[in-house]
Amino acid sequence: MPKHAKKERLPFWKSEKLPPEVRSIFAHIGKAADNMTHSQWSEILLYGGLAIASIKAGYELRGKKLDLLSLPTDALVGPIALKLATTMGGTPPVSQIAGLSTLVTLGLASSGWLYVPDLSGLKSAVDEKIKSLDFLNWPNLSDLKKELAEHGW
Repeated sequence: MPKHAKKERLPFWKSEKLPPEVRSIFAHIGKAADNMTHSQWSEILLYGGLAIASIKAGYELRGKKLDLLSLPTDALVGPIALKLATTMGGTPPVSQIAGLSTLVTLGLASSGWLYVPDLSGLKSAVDEKIKSLDFLNWPNLSDLKKELAEHGW
């Protein structure tokens, strides 16, 4: 027989160390989860998977650069595309086509099958061209108006 009787441990969400407000929130989440059906659980998993695929697609499309500010918007692309793809109605089903094409693009981008060229060299070339333009020496508008008037404009 053991010297000390083993004390039954409470789950962390019922712990006395947590404030009562936090315990109440955990209890509500637990009750909501207990009342959910299998189809609701599968829908949550589907939307969660689409959010993860959307984040991965955004990462791939940015040239494997992580942008923390765009994570929330990236996560919404997949679920919104699924909602668009499953809407009913419309003579030309524009929303359905938009949703399906977005889902296809997400699938290709998150799987790495979508080719995304590296445009960093092009961006630097355009930046250099803009910096080389001399906006101060452009002709003023009165000279332009005179030239246009001479040609009958």
